[in-house]
Amino acid sequence: MKSPDKSRQPTQGPMRYLLTLLPLVLLAGCDPGFGVSRRAQVSFLPAPAMVSAAIRQTPGVDDVDYRFTKGGYPLTWTGIHSPDQIHTFIYRGGSNVSCAVQFVVDYKGKVEYSQGSMWLGRPPPQRWVDATYPVVLQIESRLEKDCGLTNLSAKVHESVVGVKIK
Repeated sequence: MKSPDKSRQPTQGPMRYLLTLLPLVLLAGCDPGFGVSRRAQVSFLPAPAMVSAAIRQTPGVDDVDYRFTKGGYPLTWTGIHSPDQIHTFIYRGGSNVSCAVQFVVDYKGKVEYSQGSMWLGRPPPQRWVDATYPVVLQIESRLEKDCGLTNLSAKVHESVVGVKIK
């Protein structure tokens, strides 16, 4: 019976150690996100002009900037599909209100609503969160009432990272 080759055994320990550390090294370059994000699946995309008007009429909002962009072309087992349609409404108000509402329509027609303000690497100033969060909730209420997104607030999943909500 052959005895195991002792020259290979010492390298197995360090190799396992390196393989264990590899995912940590790869993830070390990722910047964490901080702030507030609210998301929900909705049944349809409201007309962008109606969304802009609902946001603009919300107390605390001074300016709304609408942008339409296309995402990448999804590749699935059934082929390459049309790109996501991305409708973004960036709004600002006073010196501390700044946020974005977004609707993304995928190739299947599914619509995802999101609203939030996330910063990479560090949390936004708490005064921004304190000023913006009530406006976020008012905008959702207006989208329900003015744009027909029934029960939007009840469907929303909220993520709060590194900031406090009052």
